[in-house]
Amino acid sequence: MSVVTATILSGGKVMDPTYELVSIDVRREVDRIPSANLMLLDGDAPQRVFPISDMDFFEPGKEIEIKLRYEGEPGGDQTVFKGMVIRHGVESRPPRSFLTVELKDAAVRLTQGRRSKVFRDQTDDQAIGAILAAAGLKKGAVAKADPQQPELVQYHCTDWDFILSRADFHGLRVVV
Repeated sequence: MSVVTATILSGGKVMDPTYELVSIDVRREVDRIPSANLMLLDGDAPQRVFPISDMDFFEPGKEIEIKLRYEGEPGGDQTVFKGMVIRHGVESRPPRSFLTVELKDAAVRLTQGRRSKVFRDQTDDQAIGAILAAAGLKKGAVAKADPQQPELVQYHCTDWDFILSRADFHGLRVVV
């Protein structure tokens, strides 16, 4: 079995190799927004010095990409997660302190704010495509076509909840 090497990028810039990465946890589930957590050794809690946390590499809102590769095997780095920093914090477990970074896929934008909207003379596929385009996201393949509806109503729910409800209505699942 080969050793796995991680490469972390922030805004296209590779993380300093002196940063000690303790763990990577990537979660991808059906009907859920992908997320990841990174844990790094950072600083000295008694002296309140946290050099990695103080830098802008993991600043909230920054885009982070996690790549993995097996040492000695062809194929190079494979991206396993790409998303933005939602929050980061320092926790102390004597004798060490850790920086924990929480990441979410860009689809998290769809969960912000409840909306009401009427889609006239559109299929569910077209309505979902319009929502994704407005959020700056791309639509993937859809399993089946549905008939055009005179009205589709999104009433006081997030874009994400509306997409899930329309997929569920057709017996489909959402994979980000």
